[in-house]
Amino acid sequence: MNRAASPIVLVHGAFRGGWAWTKVKPILEARGLLVFSPSLKGAGERASELNGDITLDDWASEIAGLICDQHLDNCVLVGHSQGGIVVQAAAELCFERLSRLVFLDAPVLADGEAAIDLTPEDSLAKFGRPLADTLVQPAPVQPGDQYSPEEAAWINARLTASPVNPGLNSVTFKRAARLPQSVIFCAQTPAFFPAAFSRARFDAEQRPYTLIEAPHDCIWTHAGRIADLILDGSTDPA
Repeated sequence: MNRAASPIVLVHGAFRGGWAWTKVKPILEARGLLVFSPSLKGAGERASELNGDITLDDWASEIAGLICDQHLDNCVLVGHSQGGIVVQAAAELCFERLSRLVFLDAPVLADGEAAIDLTPEDSLAKFGRPLADTLVQPAPVQPGDQYSPEEAAWINARLTASPVNPGLNSVTFKRAARLPQSVIFCAQTPAFFPAAFSRARFDAEQRPYTLIEAPHDCIWTHAGRIADLILDGSTDPA
């Protein structure tokens, strides 16, 4: 199958649901692609399942199960923000069905790492170390440059709390680490976001990535650019 015809699975970040891809998904589908944007357990339309003991394994199993149940092959697996760690964990379970991983302003972990491991000690001291089996409440988005008043209201009505455990759980990333990867970071992401910590490590290790002039919620504000990057498959040096 040609890469451009590969099915695509889009994984949302914290506090969001499958609805976060509302702008990107139609663009990809208009190009004739088969696209899935599920809501993870406890998120989006599945918020009734929310509890503090949801783990990264729960979410990884969901995504891998979707790919296997739908008999998807040569699949492109995309994770935005916290969705990046879900993509890594899921890829290890179904790597033989995947063609590429795409990280959109997301943490990119080494085998055995957890997202919390990327957080500097001074940030943990400032914001506090999260506790297992608890939930973090979402901060409402504000109207402004990124969102119109109508968009902000629509998004805020759909935000849900997010479980802490996935950020504390380590990933196994061995077999799937051999898959081609596209890594995209956003220049306007706040310095205390996990994606910013990951970008700093990429810089320190001189690893290539694509940098776009966009805020962290790039899948909402720059949907067309993100769709192009998902299909492009390359990582340009920063």
